[in-house]
Amino acid sequence: MKVAILGAGQLAQLLTHSAYQLGVETVCIAENDFDAILQQVKDCDVITLENENVDVALLEQLQAHKPVYPGSNTIAVAQERFLEKSLFKALDIPTPPFAKIDSLADLEAALSTIGVPAVLKTRRFGYDGKGQTVIKKLSEAKSAWELTGKNPAILEGFIDFDFEVSLIAARSVSGELIFYPLIKNTHRDGILRVSESPFEDVHLQQLAESYVQRLFEELNYVGVLGFEFFVKGDSLIANEIAPRVHNSGHLTIEGFNASQFENHLRAVLNLPLVKPILQAQTTMHNIIGAFPKLMPADYINCHVYDYGKESRPNRKVGHITQFKPF
Repeated sequence: MKVAILGAGQLAQLLTHSAYQLGVETVCIAENDFDAILQQVKDCDVITLENENVDVALLEQLQAHKPVYPGSNTIAVAQERFLEKSLFKALDIPTPPFAKIDSLADLEAALSTIGVPAVLKTRRFGYDGKGQTVIKKLSEAKSAWELTGKNPAILEGFIDFDFEVSLIAARSVSGELIFYPLIKNTHRDGILRVSESPFEDVHLQQLAESYVQRLFEELNYVGVLGFEFFVKGDSLIANEIAPRVHNSGHLTIEGFNASQFENHLRAVLNLPLVKPILQAQTTMHNIIGAFPKLMPADYINCHVYDYGKESRPNRKVGHITQFKPF
């Protein structure tokens, strides 16, 4: 079996490592040219994605030749925040109040309805807090609109949440489902800093699983998906989806009997999924900007991942997973 991965960053690296352990060949593709990609995938069984920032028209072309998971329909939704939130709403998945913004007049009208504080986000290609502005006063509308570059945007009501969680789940070609336990996340400046497992709350776990299952069925989704939620009391409010292996799910490598990377490969190849069993109390720390100097003691009960990236402010250059076996 052979899997083509569109992308060649850290998620592709981790998928490739897991594929090696499964005896599956991989090819990582960093190009965007259809003919060049088609040549490289000719002996592959399936194509999958490292991230959602892939041209949808290109995916549609590739789907005519090879199975592509997740499909272009999902990627189109994940790339456009208004489509994403509208789908959540249609599936009765709670969201913040939101409005489509195409002009300053739209923004001013939406603010009068949604109120402040609110968050103005570009509708496309925002990640790690990029393309987002918090509006605290109605008088800030014009400056916020200008900060977005006057690009298509979405206004969301500000949620005074208790904390954030993510659910990592997988669905295979045949429709088999597995869910990891909820992971508790800490963000700063819009960037994930720390993920912790286990986070145990039976009610929230069942709620999250029901929301993700609705989404899987609606999209006929195949692969691993990360769904981020705000927790407010005993309720979950949808933030966003990542139609791929997810940053918070890195801790599944050390913390569980089967990682998100293994189950993603199993899902897209329609192999039996492995039900996750927690094996260690696990915390994942993202390394942002520059890799620190580590001493030998820093490696005790830790796995250190260096992505080999050049240092840059707010860039994820690696992660460290701490684990404590039960």
